[in-house]
Amino acid sequence: MERFDPMPAYIVTALSRRNINQSCIKLVASADLTIDGDFCEAWVVVTNEKIIVLTGEEKDNKLKPSGINARNPGIQENNWNEFEYKEYSIQDIEEIKAENLISTGMLTVKISGEDRIICCYSNTHLRNLE
Repeated sequence: MERFDPMPAYIVTALSRRNINQSCIKLVASADLTIDGDFCEAWVVVTNEKIIVLTGEEKDNKLKPSGINARNPGIQENNWNEFEYKEYSIQDIEEIKAENLISTGMLTVKISGEDRIICCYSNTHLRNLE
């Protein structure tokens, strides 16, 4: 397994509960923004079959979910308050790219001719997703 960022135990647990074994993971990168631009903890996990994006926060973290996440916090692991979990099939992805903006960036995929933002990050996490 090649990783850019080590996964915390609570992310390993969240993936295990979805039957994603660590031995299947090829790449892991962390990010720090929701698609709406709010600070959070995000993880992009790549296996041979899919790209997975987990968005949430460590429970001890002082960040509080806003918008829809405040009303529907999703799964709460031991130390992980999950806002969102998404999977993208590698077979469906026509193109993937990291787009750098002025102070942030975004990871996008093209599926069925449509660009989709799957992850956003501040310049602090730029090296993780380039």
